[in-house]
Amino acid sequence: MLGKLFKYENKAVSKLLTPMALAVIILPVLGALILKIQFVFGDKLENGSIISSILSLASGIMIFFIVIATISACFISLFILMQRYYKNLFSDEGYLTFTLPVKPSSIILSKLFTAALWSVIIAICTIIGVITFAFFGTSASFVNHEVVNGFCEAFKQIFEFYFIGGGVQIVFLIELLINIIVSLFTNILLMYLAITIGCQI
Repeated sequence: MLGKLFKYENKAVSKLLTPMALAVIILPVLGALILKIQFVFGDKLENGSIISSILSLASGIMIFFIVIATISACFISLFILMQRYYKNLFSDEGYLTFTLPVKPSSIILSKLFTAALWSVIIAICTIIGVITFAFFGTSASFVNHEVVNGFCEAFKQIFEFYFIGGGVQIVFLIELLINIIVSLFTNILLMYLAITIGCQI
């Protein structure tokens, strides 16, 4: 029954959060494209010309929207997930929710797993968007080789530290991953607890 609850909860949440996850990826791509156009054609245009001003304005607006979308995606997605918990359990919908022939723990666990899953999805999409913009939107060439080389060097050092340095580093990596997973679930449960206590007062 937990699987079915998770399926329907995820289906309801995905309608709201899928556009946001796509926006976090698409906006940096569009921003990188506009900056690329400005890099390519900006030098060929006269300073102060209408087209040059339009390109500068468009790139500035796009960068602004990228920053706002990246920052707000985390907060809005969290708000939507917490609102779902509140509406399904403590608003008028709560009466219908608790008439289902399932344990309350199954209802809470389905919401917990859904919130954790979408938190990870939003985080991954945000990282992809930022990396895409950094790779393709920060130089006149197709790819910013300095950023790519810096990213590869950082990845190489992390890989060498954790996987070549010995067993202690691998244990530390496993512990770090466990801490991240536990912290994710703990933070969501703490917010659920705060909402539950607030609704009992």
